[in-house]
Amino acid sequence: MAATNRMIMNILDYYGKLGRTRVSTLALTAGNFAAQSTLKTAFVTAAVALSIGTETEDYVDADIVSHTPTPPTSQNATRASKWLVRFVDQINGVKGTFTISSPDLTLLSTNQPFLGLGSGAGAAFKTAAEAYVLSEDGNAITVVSVEYVPRKN
Repeated sequence: MAATNRMIMNILDYYGKLGRTRVSTLALTAGNFAAQSTLKTAFVTAAVALSIGTETEDYVDADIVSHTPTPPTSQNATRASKWLVRFVDQINGVKGTFTISSPDLTLLSTNQPFLGLGSGAGAAFKTAAEAYVLSEDGNAITVVSVEYVPRKN
């Protein structure tokens, strides 16, 4: 079990509201800062590629990246709709989840609520998430599915 920190990524929606993605990651040290920063950048890039919202900031400890966001132009960019990412801890089998707001629905296959993880943006996200995100117990994860969860009326 590795020591962990929490990484937070904020995504701005069409209405000016922030959606937050929170994941556990390896605790930053002087010895791993550069490598973890690279992995974080890859994860954030892959996660933002699944969203039509605009990233405003991502941070973990002293590794803070802020952006001057251009608000999304699509009214479908709402924090109420999300990608629900399901994963399993590779050591103890405990299941976990996190979300990414303002999903890009053009990535879905026809009549399917799940993002394909075998190629394209889905595969890039799975690879980046499994390299960077840890379970709550500090273990490596396997991404099981990414499901579109629509806004509840």
